[in-house]
Amino acid sequence: MPPRYRNVNKRLNEVLSTSQNKSYFVGAVTVVFIVIMAMVGIIPAYSAFTFQNEENGKRDIVIEKLSNKLRISQALSKEYDQKTGLVNYFDYTFPDSAEQEEIVTLLNDIVTTNNSFLQKITFSKNPTPNFVQSGYEAEIKSQQVNITSEGSQSSLLNIVRDIESSRRIFNISTLTLDRKPQDIIDQGGAVNGEYTLNLQLEYYFYTSSVEN
Repeated sequence: MPPRYRNVNKRLNEVLSTSQNKSYFVGAVTVVFIVIMAMVGIIPAYSAFTFQNEENGKRDIVIEKLSNKLRISQALSKEYDQKTGLVNYFDYTFPDSAEQEEIVTLLNDIVTTNNSFLQKITFSKNPTPNFVQSGYEAEIKSQQVNITSEGSQSSLLNIVRDIESSRRIFNISTLTLDRKPQDIIDQGGAVNGEYTLNLQLEYYFYTSSVEN
């Protein structure tokens, strides 16, 4: 054994020759061991725990935000369900297209319900001057429809009343109610009624596509 190592062993034996020195030595070794364990194990474990704590905090914030959004969404969905009838009502009164077929059906039902005859119905895409002058937004469109009906005076006036009170919004632009000439009535030309009603109507709808 080289002299240096023999000297170290000799010195160590001298230090450990007494029980007090042995206790000091064991204590020192224990402290060194604890420090090493802290460096290689406890501190990284604590860092990992701290990092996980931070991540859990971030996760809890995200969960809380999502929970709030869910509560808001559920509340809006419940409110929509409660107001479905009102939404459907407005969809009917102010639809998103001209729906000419539905207009024909509606006006024909009004005329026939009042024991009259729908002689003619025509549509025009040209808005009335009043509509143009009103300066509505481009998404709001109008459609003109003209009808000619025959019937009694009272039944034709009831048609006007029912159109004015219809859930579907109509604006009566012009109205004429004429009695047929007596000679035509005498010749049997009033099978469908002695009076003729001519109406020019305008109704409205909303569309998001703006025409050029």
